[in-house]
Amino acid sequence: MKRFFKISSYVLIAIIFSIALSGCTKTKKEDPKAKEIVVWSFEDEDIWKPVAKAFATKYKGYKLTYKKQVFDSNYENSVLN
Repeated sequence: MKRFFKISSYVLIAIIFSIALSGCTKTKKEDPKAKEIVVWSFEDEDIWKPVAKAFATKYKGYKLTYKKQVFDSNYENSVLN
């Protein structure tokens, strides 16, 4: 009887671990925005176009997006948010 409980407990532990670890192999659906890199700068957008093109050529699947910033009273809030 003691041997039965010992074997049963090992089987139960193995089942619990296999159920708990089975969720680790699921692949998550990729977020399309996760591969977008946003660059903030004060320069004109034309300066960043060749950089973005070269970046997209070198790193397939990634996108470099440029946002022009203006240094005014709202700049600090834009950066913080």
